[in-house]
Amino acid sequence: MKKQVLSFVAMVGLLMTLTVVFVSGQQTRLMTATIPFDFTIGQKTLPAGKYEIYHNGRPNALVIRSMDCRVNVMFLTNSVQAKRALAEAQLVFRRYGDQYFLGQLWSPGDDVGHESPQSRRERELINEKHLAQRAAEPEFVYIAAQ
Repeated sequence: MKKQVLSFVAMVGLLMTLTVVFVSGQQTRLMTATIPFDFTIGQKTLPAGKYEIYHNGRPNALVIRSMDCRVNVMFLTNSVQAKRALAEAQLVFRRYGDQYFLGQLWSPGDDVGHESPQSRRERELINEKHLAQRAAEPEFVYIAAQ
């Protein structure tokens, strides 16, 4: 009898451990967006297309994945505070000429968003524009998301 009880307790413990590991690895979808231009996140340039953005359970870590599953990039963000909660989800891109860099992500009804830090390529581009006496300030492009 004791052997059966110990076996049962061990099985329940193992099941609970596996459940915790499985749940902690879950990704929560934040939004879906169609991005009509190529864009850069970190050192990766992604093609125009439809994307899903997920929170992967780690603080400030997001995953962007193309709907055709050909592109899957994890990237780190910083928290950014808005003056008021946004009614709709949106992505904000920083544009320099014909190059776009993912800047911010905002979920609907939330006044705290995700901000992607400037990549090395973006900083280089800013320096090039500054040295060429052109404006180094980006133009902001907003894409509605779901």
